[in-house]
Amino acid sequence: MQITMKDENEIDFAKLREFLIRLAFMCVYLLFFCKNVMRNQLIRVLQVGEYVAAFIEFLGSETQVDYDNVHILGHSLGAHVAGYVGNYMPKKLGRITGLDPAGPAFEMPYLKDTEERLDAADANFVDIIHTCAGSLGFLRPIGHADFYPNGGTFRQPGCPVFSSQACSHGRSHQFFAESIVHPDGFVAVQCSNWMDFQLGKCDNNNSNTAVMGESISSDTQGIFYLLTNAQPPFGKGKMK
Repeated sequence: MQITMKDENEIDFAKLREFLIRLAFMCVYLLFFCKNVMRNQLIRVLQVGEYVAAFIEFLGSETQVDYDNVHILGHSLGAHVAGYVGNYMPKKLGRITGLDPAGPAFEMPYLKDTEERLDAADANFVDIIHTCAGSLGFLRPIGHADFYPNGGTFRQPGCPVFSSQACSHGRSHQFFAESIVHPDGFVAVQCSNWMDFQLGKCDNNNSNTAVMGESISSDTQGIFYLLTNAQPPFGKGKMK
């Protein structure tokens, strides 16, 4: 079962749902936020997280859903809602994917405690895709596996100058959606920093690479970098 949380009107949910259902037989639940929620975010995030956790517990009691099979996708503010869901659950969920988790009010102007944001303790496996880090998105690595495509910051390739932050922020869910139908499209290299990656100092052998997106192995850990194309298909495929 997968639950996706995102601000309304900023992602083609129908396409994402179609891709997920095509991937396997599963239930997909979608949760929308109105844009004004950011103005009252801290209280509302707590409340939404509690409600979603109660809903999952209800499904567990009524349908015997296995919590290990629950995967929550959260973009921006939704990523931290997913973290609250994990905190409220009596048993850990299988996976949370943070799609460019919101930075303002959670990392800036100061870093929130782990109980107040998404972190690696919120699920058995937490993977993060950073695409507007240090601005609209979270800069620090906060999952078991953190991916920084194109360095993880704005301006992401293909994003226009005058809307570079919003476009870059949205690249995270575009990359993830594409990874569902092209599971080998986003191969990343484990590296200590973006500069070393650019200088070719990090080996790209099989033991040092990971696939970003839906098909990532749950035992993946570390910080990973990769390049993408400026337009769909964004994934460059397997490393040469």
